[in-house]
Parts: sequence; C-alpha cells; structure tokens
Amino acid sequence: MLGTTSSLLGHYAKLEESLTKLYRGLADGERSAELRAVLVGYAEDVRRRRETVERAYREAVTDAYSVGFLPEPVDEAEYQIDGDLPESPTQGDLIKATVALEETTVRFLDRAAGSVRSQLPEVAQAMTAAARGGSRRLDALRSMSSK
Repeated sequence: MLGTTSSLLGHYAKLEESLTKLYRGLADGERSAELRAVLVGYAEDVRRRRETVERAYREAVTDAYSVGFLPEPVDEAEYQIDGDLPESPTQGDLIKATVALEETTVRFLDRAAGSVRSQLPEVAQAMTAAARGGSRRLDALRSMSSK
C-alpha cells in the first residue's frame, strides 16, 4: 500500500523508467527515421513529465511543511509493471508492452492525483498533466499498432 506522497512518487519513477526503456527499445528497432525520432521524443517526454511531477513535489514540500500520510492510500498492486518480454521481442511485442505500461501509468497518475489533491494540489496538477501526455502517446501507439 502506498500511504505517502513520497512512496507514490517512488512507484511512479519505476513505472516511468520501464516506460522509457520500452520507448527506446521500440526506437532502436524502428526502420523509419521519422518514426524512430518520434519514439525517442516520447522517451524524452516521459523523462520530462517525471521531472515536472518531482519538481512540483519538491517545491510544495519544505522543511517547514511536511506531508504526512495520504487520506486515501493507493494499492500499488493495482499498478504493477509486467515487463516480461520474449527473449527476442518483435516490434509488435514492444508496442503491445508499451501500450500496456502506458495505460497502467496513466491509471496510476489519475488515481495518485486524486489521492494527493487535498494536501498538494500542485503535485496533483502536475500528475494530471502527465496523465494527459500519456493518453496522447497511447493514441499514437494504438494507431501505430493498427498499421
């Protein structure tokens, strides 16, 4: 159970690190230079959105204002990373895994934002914006997998 904002951020960092690796893996196997650049951009966007959420947290929490336990703890078991890929994954395998992880991350961000909103509205706002970015990438990934 994730009962503090810092534990939420720790789980979020794990999700985003895995997502970055998947986007880079997709980019490495892509023949189209244009699509490869898009996927590398997605990996960079994931890194930026995590930094934005972490910065919002650091700015909101000071030594004078410490955040205790969340009013609504989040069950991390609902947002686990399933990173099992075949030994030699195809682009299709990577896209499928990336879509699944991006969906999990967006759901987690939406839930986490609701959990921290009363204590740290700036962090909730950053998480909501990060979830919107993930949703946009999901749309692009889904169209990629249907081609």
